[in-house]
Amino acid sequence: MKEREAAREDSHDEDRFTVYQIIEHSPGRDILFMEMEYVKENGLEIRPEYYRQVYEAPLKPDDTLDTLYARFNEGNYPEDYRGHSMSMSDVIVMSRSGEEHAFYVDRMGFQEVPEFLREQQTLEDHAQGDHSGDSASPEIREDTAAERDIEKAAEINNPDGKTLPEKGTEKN
Repeated sequence: MKEREAAREDSHDEDRFTVYQIIEHSPGRDILFMEMEYVKENGLEIRPEYYRQVYEAPLKPDDTLDTLYARFNEGNYPEDYRGHSMSMSDVIVMSRSGEEHAFYVDRMGFQEVPEFLREQQTLEDHAQGDHSGDSASPEIREDTAAERDIEKAAEINNPDGKTLPEKGTEKN
């Protein structure tokens, strides 16, 4: 892990892209394969802690979001690619000429999600012990955000508020 971080720091001058996909058993599962309109309408968030990195590589000069989408959708993946076919809800981070931008893969095209990078930087700062200016610990903030998203998803999936039986306990 430390070797990968060191390699990444050494490559900051290099144009790169990174593909992130939702961790299936995270609170992010509620936006898995959902379009941005759904996310916004339901007050959900694109949070980096819901995602895992599945691939990172140098950007070719002619790479665009569209060419990356096509490459990771045709099934001819690089050997070290660790994800499913690129789909709605994936995030692509492109670092080009020292500028970094994050994009949510949407139904038709891509939506820039700068909050993904801001929150990712906050998580990295906390992991390195930089808590300057924070009023709450990262654990409290993350738990609160995750609980809020879980509650919103529960409201969406069960609008009448009835308690549903736990899986496997329903009567036949």
